[in-house]
Amino acid sequence: GLNTNPNYHLGRLIKAFESDGLRREALLHALYDYIDINDRAHLNGKEAPAYRVAGLPLPTNDHLKSPAELHRVYGWSDWLREHPDFKAGDWLGAGWRSRLNVNTMPEDLISLVLPVTSVEAEAIAAQRRVKPFRGYSDFSLFLNNRASLADNYYGFIPSDHFRIRIFSTKNHKLSTIS
Repeated sequence: GLNTNPNYHLGRLIKAFESDGLRREALLHALYDYIDINDRAHLNGKEAPAYRVAGLPLPTNDHLKSPAELHRVYGWSDWLREHPDFKAGDWLGAGWRSRLNVNTMPEDLISLVLPVTSVEAEAIAAQRRVKPFRGYSDFSLFLNNRASLADNYYGFIPSDHFRIRIFSTKNHKLSTIS
């Protein structure tokens, strides 16, 4: 979720692509300044005056509506252009919480975000294709109790889609929402 401050997952993900710690911090702080409601800049962030100088549209001081809006945040457009392998549209969402579903996250994201090795990431991907993890304890046992995931950051929903069927007894019609 892009609208989280501080954003543990986004910070970890950027670190996989950006070795310069100051630049990583500047990107995150610019994002925090873009979405917060005040006009005080974080230490390495940017508020309206910096956007005016750069000739950029002013920050909305509201949550991002989609990952595409990240291009409007100071410094992000250039950074995303420099890192074409960073799949913002696939990996990021406009949610205000940064909660990842271990069972459905893209396979190429597992080793970038979870504190696991690439070998463990492959094993996780293979296991969840056979049988999704039921919860944190199931996942932890799979990794021989080495997992150190905070419960409030991760979810274990077995699928990335769902279907709700609503049947009207009045007109005998079935509606499906997927």
